[in-house]
Amino acid sequence: MSIAVRKGVFAGLAAVVLFGLGAVAANAQVCPGSCNGDNRVSAAELTRMVAIILRCDGNPDGCPAVPGGCRAGDTDNDNQITVADLLRVIDNILRYDTGCPPPPATFTPTHTSTPSHTSTITLSPTPSVTNTPLPVTETPTRTPPPTDTATPVPTATDTPVPTATHTETPTLTLTPTITSTPAPAVCGNGVVDAGEECDDGGICIGGDNAGTACTSEGDCIGNGVCVGGSRLGVACASDEDCPGSQCVRCRPFGGDGCAANCTTESTVVGLLGPGTGARLFNEVFAVNPLSLNILGWQRLTYGKERDGQVPVVIREQDSNLERIAVGTLACACVRAVAAKTCGGTLFEADGQTLAVNCTLQDNCAELGKPPCAFLHGPGNSASGIIGCQGLSPAQLSWEQDAGGTAPPTPPATPAGAGPPVITLLGEGPPGTAIFLTTTRIGTASGACPVNPVPTPTPGGPPAVFPYGPDGLFCTVDDPEEARGTPNTLPLLTGRAEVLIRNHFHSVRKRPEFIPATPPAVAEGRPFSCAELFAREPSVVGASIVGGFTSLNQPTLGDLVVVNAFIYSTVTQTPTRTPTPTGPTRTPTPTRTPTRTPR
Repeated sequence: MSIAVRKGVFAGLAAVVLFGLGAVAANAQVCPGSCNGDNRVSAAELTRMVAIILRCDGNPDGCPAVPGGCRAGDTDNDNQITVADLLRVIDNILRYDTGCPPPPATFTPTHTSTPSHTSTITLSPTPSVTNTPLPVTETPTRTPPPTDTATPVPTATDTPVPTATHTETPTLTLTPTITSTPAPAVCGNGVVDAGEECDDGGICIGGDNAGTACTSEGDCIGNGVCVGGSRLGVACASDEDCPGSQCVRCRPFGGDGCAANCTTESTVVGLLGPGTGARLFNEVFAVNPLSLNILGWQRLTYGKERDGQVPVVIREQDSNLERIAVGTLACACVRAVAAKTCGGTLFEADGQTLAVNCTLQDNCAELGKPPCAFLHGPGNSASGIIGCQGLSPAQLSWEQDAGGTAPPTPPATPAGAGPPVITLLGEGPPGTAIFLTTTRIGTASGACPVNPVPTPTPGGPPAVFPYGPDGLFCTVDDPEEARGTPNTLPLLTGRAEVLIRNHFHSVRKRPEFIPATPPAVAEGRPFSCAELFAREPSVVGASIVGGFTSLNQPTLGDLVVVNAFIYSTVTQTPTRTPTPTGPTRTPTPTRTPTRTPR
């Protein structure tokens, strides 16, 4: 409700307004520190005031680091939030359950003599209604005490009756309707709005309270994350940092039955068919790459289409890949992992520096980084979007400079080497998808064992026994040390190009490219949204591709890898075939690490 009163308001007018409208003034009271105006002061709002003091020089309107500000934190109305304002709010929190002082007592009308200077008052629901004087009446709840015989009628001499003796007519104007216009639906506010099927809130990402639950952007402090476009996964301060997308601080995630766009989720299982695998290029395999076949399956959890996009996640336990034989050189095991980084972003704000991975060890505070938070949402190893009407970006370019000098002892970084330069670009047709996926790749020397490897006898130099108590590699009892480091990579349905420049050739003693004819290329294929939302959903025919570089690795040296996951055959949950000899593998699709990521 808004109230507009013309000049010339006198004491009699004030009395009439309070008498007729009761506790309007009390309801309009602003609670000090209640940034969102709900007349409660939360810990998040107190933290927001501290952030405004530290990051915005106390400006109650906020700044890019703390958007929205907190006008209610300016308790003395001096256009500055200070420590004194903060102490007042803390004092109220200690005194009152809600952190807000109680409103002043409501006005109780009393009979007074007729004022000598009266004004004609007009109450009208809209500004266009004619000025018809309204009698001052008393509602049943405002009757005089029993001993008072005055009759509350408009002509009573002991009641201030408006008269038309004043030429200036103050007007009390009410807005056309008391009910405010509903705000547009916001996924992640914890309320199931129009067009939504569910809403379980969000998680702060990118800033000083990353990892905490939220229901609005104002609950989160500092940076956010770009949720799409060419800077997908990059920490950001505003939408200007996210071309073609948005900078989001309070981010909803899927995987728990409610998708990131607040629609209910479904699942579909995709078998990884022929052509699924990786191609490895290094100095030896610079022309003819080493091909590695990958078998297994993945279960995709996805929401419904909204605004042309379908959010997708893959739960940690819903990716099952068989061990990979790298000839007789090594046996590799790829495990999905619910990744965490400092801030919950893939990159820091420069778009080049990878955010510190804190999945296995949370050292974010000592490094001066934002708190450790899930990258894909709790329990998810991958997250992404399928664009049923097309999507940008659709292509990946990954390049790295190896420095052009003789490398040091592996795995030290060669002198002059630079970080990977990762570029997402281009637009794709309907069904185009882009995912971020996190895995750990563990290796054991030699061929993948068929029979259990005997546990080594005590003695000799200490060494990690990668096979675990069962003597087999890539099973649930493998030690943590043999599981590898979590790495997050983009996968998409377009084209992936990967290369290393300035690799120092150990024989020719000169810088060269890897592969010899760059770049290494993998081509994906879009999903069919019609098949995805069919009565029997399917992802058959779709493929997602990606790649990466790695410098100065033991045995392999500088390395370029491109990979492809091709969904084929009927999308039914497969069962594992037991190993012909030795202990059989459990058919469950879950491969749980022995240590829960922190």
